[in-house]
Amino acid sequence: MQKYLIIVLLALFVNKQVVSQNVTYNPEILLGHRAYNYQHKVGSELNQYFTITNIVVYDTEYDKDRKAIYFLRNTVSYNFHKHFSIAIGLGLKNPGAFTTISGGYNFKSKDFSLVYALGTTYQNHFTLETFLLVEYTPKIGNTLYGLIKFQVSGNFKIDNYQINLKEFERGIQQFRLGLNKGNGQFGFAANFDQFSNSNISLFNLGIFYKHNF
Repeated sequence: MQKYLIIVLLALFVNKQVVSQNVTYNPEILLGHRAYNYQHKVGSELNQYFTITNIVVYDTEYDKDRKAIYFLRNTVSYNFHKHFSIAIGLGLKNPGAFTTISGGYNFKSKDFSLVYALGTTYQNHFTLETFLLVEYTPKIGNTLYGLIKFQVSGNFKIDNYQINLKEFERGIQQFRLGLNKGNGQFGFAANFDQFSNSNISLFNLGIFYKHNF
């Protein structure tokens, strides 16, 4: 019960910050066959060049916390072009604190968006981190849109300034298929997580709801 209370309090705290400041807040809740998942993105554009974002992911099984997954990152981005940016981030994830420096590309149209980032993360040692997000929302009614979303990220160990593709330390894949109506998104969700060269693999299938404030 305590873990659910922490998640609710966190969501209420962030929502209070959104109300009191001109920022965006996108919480999502997933009820899966294995675990309960909460994640959000809070963003604030300081000006046309600088953006601050906070990303939180918390995944915990219903009856125990042995396989709890957590991720928190605060990032400052410098948008030097309409489609390109550089960023530095600090955060916490299994198994501890980390720092990330990356460059990113983004493209957005009426019904399609793409985000790609490539950089390096330090957590006990350096890794190459890649990130890709693709989202498609075709119109299927007057106020109803479809939703197809795929997100993937991975970390490969860097040894002696060389990328070791055999050392796949962390992988994340998320898939969403559903509907988008107003500020809400809902439908089918699938999350896949890999640790330590896929020696530990978890997946979670269920339904989700996301709201864009």
